[in-house]
Amino acid sequence: MKNYFNNTKLYLLIMVLCATLFSCESEMSEIEEQEDKQNELLLEKNASEITNVITDAENLSFRSPNVITLKGNNNRYVSSENGASPMTCNRTAIGPWEKFSLFRLSNGKVALLGNNGRYVSSENGVGAITCNRTAIGPWEQFILVSTGGNTYALKGNNGKYISSENGASPMTCNRTVIGPWEKFTIPQLPTVIYLKGNNGKYVSSENGSGPMNCNRTALGPWEKFTLISLSSGKVALRGNNNRYVSSENGASPITCNRTAIGPWEEFVLVNTGGSTYALRGNNGRYVSSENGTSPMTCNRTAIGPWEKFIIPGL
Repeated sequence: MKNYFNNTKLYLLIMVLCATLFSCESEMSEIEEQEDKQNELLLEKNASEITNVITDAENLSFRSPNVITLKGNNNRYVSSENGASPMTCNRTAIGPWEKFSLFRLSNGKVALLGNNGRYVSSENGVGAITCNRTAIGPWEQFILVSTGGNTYALKGNNGKYISSENGASPMTCNRTVIGPWEKFTIPQLPTVIYLKGNNGKYVSSENGSGPMNCNRTALGPWEKFTLISLSSGKVALRGNNNRYVSSENGASPITCNRTAIGPWEEFVLVNTGGSTYALRGNNGRYVSSENGTSPMTCNRTAIGPWEKFIIPGL
């Protein structure tokens, strides 16, 4: 009988322990589930905050960014230093700190986001540049200036250029002119582009012999353009005939026959979502494909389907 009671007590004790363990596991599972939900909400909140930061700053729009590297004239790569210290241009290899997300803003400027989730700041030229800003303000906006091929200069809001300082000291944004130290190779950005209209056809320069059209079903030499980033934050398009696209100030169909870049040959590249862009001329009007049924113009006051063009890679 004594053994019976002892066995019963042992059985009850085991049952109590099992119930306790099950309860603990259940509580832990609920806690982990709650933590997972909180993490998901935090990620969504952070993503929303980043979006709001970019779009709220002067209503700047953006697209999914290019991930780029910047290589200085000294053949070394720019590093964010993970935001812990001023940026340098002295790395011999590409790691996480040497990669940046390039956002194209609707005002024609760009912003650079480091691997640490912070933005590059010019510090207005009064100190070495850093990669520690949580939001995009004037000091975190740059004009991307073409200097030939895949080489670019970055002009800060203070009107000065970023310098690699040849890798010998922290980088600055205080140069008044572009020299070798102010040029960076960005191989990920396309220099030769094409424009595809909402009608699924490609824009053609017509080799400069007549008004441009958006009616080509395939890409040939006349459908390729060199994209040139200007120091004003605008862009110019040079056709395969080595002439520039002109808005003709909206008074007549656009052409690709100019030998030099003037006001009519400058455009603001406006992101309209993803790889889709609109081109705004110096007259404040937008380029229209005219749906491919007639020569292209630059006289639209608003962006509709005909004023949107796919430009892959930007």
